[in-house]
Amino acid sequence: MTTSSTDPVPAGSILSEQDGAGPPAWSAGTAGAVVRGPAPAGTVTLADLADPRTGSSDASGPGDTAVDRLVRLMAPHSGGVRQATISTIHHALATVHRVVIDPFGRDRLLVEAGPTQVGFVVGPEVGDLRFWVGAATVRSCADGAAAGTVAGGLLWPVIHAIRRRARVGAAGLELLALDSLTRRLERLDPSPSPGWATSFLAATGLRSSVTRRTIAVSVDAGAPIEVPIPRVCCVLQARLTPGACPTCPNRADDVARREATADWLRI
Repeated sequence: MTTSSTDPVPAGSILSEQDGAGPPAWSAGTAGAVVRGPAPAGTVTLADLADPRTGSSDASGPGDTAVDRLVRLMAPHSGGVRQATISTIHHALATVHRVVIDPFGRDRLLVEAGPTQVGFVVGPEVGDLRFWVGAATVRSCADGAAAGTVAGGLLWPVIHAIRRRARVGAAGLELLALDSLTRRLERLDPSPSPGWATSFLAATGLRSSVTRRTIAVSVDAGAPIEVPIPRVCCVLQARLTPGACPTCPNRADDVARREATADWLRI
């Protein structure tokens, strides 16, 4: 097993499963490592997450596929099997971010790989992720729409499968994914090209008619911080639960969100 090289991979390269090379972004930053070579034991691919035959949120509980084992691991921390099933969308989003968005944002390289060749490995802690890439192609690209098309192609089958497993509406999962991707793109620095984020999001096919809002939060004598309010709960809870995000849309009002966010920022 090898990890991605710090040497830039030539644009137009075809990365085999045995090739240890990769875009420089895979070796940069504080996000989880990108592993190359054969898939490590315990790898959950995006194809696994997109397979409607895996997983269950009914009374019988999860089976014994890679997704089922992930749901069992997460259930005690997520409020049960159904919420853990919904939460797997965040693993898919984190994988697309690390594998596709990071190289595009940092290196202007577009990574294209099938869902069987992209995945993640959960460490001893639920939030401890590594990412895996098998065979892939890499090419120079500054077109946000091209990167968005790749991201959407990987995410939509996962959204549809989770909707069936967790028995939730497609619109809620779509909005959850759109909110997450929007925040991830806003944090990229430097921006790949003017207007690229708008093109990227449009090309994913994720849509919502719900207006995005922010609140201004003051924590000291400095200027207020603009903080986005999620348009939907990040685990699709219908009511406020213990451990909810400071800006959770299920909080009573913006006053409660400001207070919770200020308290969180002071920690």
